Amino acid sequence: MMVLVVTNGWRQSTRRRRNQIGSQDEAGSTSGTKCKWPICGYGCSACCSVISAWGLVMLAVLGFLFSGNDNLVDPEGEMNKSDKEKTGTACYIAAGMYLATFIFSVWQFKLNTSK
Repeated sequence: MMVLVVTNGWRQSTRRRRNQIGSQDEAGSTSGTKCKWPICGYGCSACCSVISAWGLVMLAVLGFLFSGNDNLVDPEGEMNKSDKEKTGTACYIAAGMYLATFIFSVWQFKLNTSK
């Protein structure tokens, strides 16, 4: 009896998703509507937005410090200039990845709050 209730609930939610996406023809293509169901939830997208914003700022600052040959990141002068530049470039690349994560998380957050 419990399995029947869960199965009926699953069928109803599947029908709602199909109605949100749009009707499909025989080839399986939708009728031009956009995907409206979120991939991650409200809390997850909010948390990922905050963490990725912090990571973006931190890595951008570290990239700036390493590529600018600042003595704050290497006060004893043990790293040579090419290693600092490579590390700065790696920080900028990682900051770009955090930027992509931030954009995705904000998009998911807006999808969850627009209902």
